[in-house]
Amino acid sequence: MGTYSDSLYGDVGIVKQGDALAFRWQSMTQPLTHWHLDQFRGKFVLGQDLQLNFRIDGAGKVAGVDVEGLGTFNRKRSSP
Repeated sequence: MGTYSDSLYGDVGIVKQGDALAFRWQSMTQPLTHWHLDQFRGKFVLGQDLQLNFRIDGAGKVAGVDVEGLGTFNRKRSSP
């Protein structure tokens, strides 16, 4: 879970929705289902398939998320 940013598309959020994860971008929130390892899938605008691949850093934390068809979003650092 967290907020990820891309210079072209802005911020996306990965949020908890019930017992699952959801993808939040602009005014839409779409549920995600686990696909394989660090990959999740869902539906995008007008039913278009959505695939997310989480990038894990050397410490085992999520460093970013690659959203197929949109781009690469890097984790935003929290303000102190």
